[in-house]
Amino acid sequence: MDKGVKKLGEIKFKFSHLYIIDMLGGEDKIIELPQEAVEDCKDRINTAELLLKNLTGNNGSFTLKYCKIHNKPMLENLLEKINENVKKEGEFPILHFECHGHKSNLGLMISSTNKLVKWDELIPYFIDINKYTKNNFGVVLASCNGLGILESVEIPMGSPFGFLIATDKEVADIYIKQFMDFYNILFYTNDISRAMESIASEFKSFISQQLCIIFMSHLLYSLKERKSRNDFKEYLTSELKDNLSSSNLTPIKTIRNDAKNKIKNMKYYYELSAKRFLHGAEPYPYEEVDELFQQLKNDREVQIILKSRKEKKK
Repeated sequence: MDKGVKKLGEIKFKFSHLYIIDMLGGEDKIIELPQEAVEDCKDRINTAELLLKNLTGNNGSFTLKYCKIHNKPMLENLLEKINENVKKEGEFPILHFECHGHKSNLGLMISSTNKLVKWDELIPYFIDINKYTKNNFGVVLASCNGLGILESVEIPMGSPFGFLIATDKEVADIYIKQFMDFYNILFYTNDISRAMESIASEFKSFISQQLCIIFMSHLLYSLKERKSRNDFKEYLTSELKDNLSSSNLTPIKTIRNDAKNKIKNMKYYYELSAKRFLHGAEPYPYEEVDELFQQLKNDREVQIILKSRKEKKK
């Protein structure tokens, strides 16, 4: 990430639990692994089981939990239980998903039943957890095309995570060794920025404040790409209309007036929307948004995110 933009380690997180969520199938058992990773391992195991084996006994103050998922109801029950634990027990979880990603970036696959779990099905659970942990919630998608989840995130919904680690590329089994190193560093230093240095560049990390800048700036500074203020008003009207649910029958005139009022006071609109996205946490100052976005937008993964979100809205 470019100089001047906050990195993961510059915002402190609070974690207590690591959930290894295994949605792999029987065909995902692996044989060829680094020798030091599989000592005393006689049976063929998958990457989730290997991660559990490596971290057990080396998890510091973290509570380590392994969850095997065979179908959607099992996953839904798990996420509901984690949500309950967050609210009643004060957990601060990281959810590490070991699974396959959908070829068209639609979500994650449960291999045992070959079922797709769409991003739109996962995000509401994530938002609820992140809201109660006040952005102290991490999601690690050790799957192909995991960055596709950002196509389904919208500012009015609120941020689904305090931080996300994912890739837009295919994932090889060998990456599991890097995640072992990542968690071993994280457990004993609580320094995510340092831990991320152990993970290949194919994986990218985003904190919710950075995502807020990316999503909001794309809207706020679209004015520069438009010929007139009225043109921007129509663009913002369209954006606001797209963010309404299908059951919302707000008249277009009301939406257009809303867009007009927001244009008059973009700073207020930014601060209100950004705080909503961050569940009340303070966003980057409005005066710094343009500079920060200019730094972020040159990142290849950010360009992919913006392009995919734009295509989805067509």
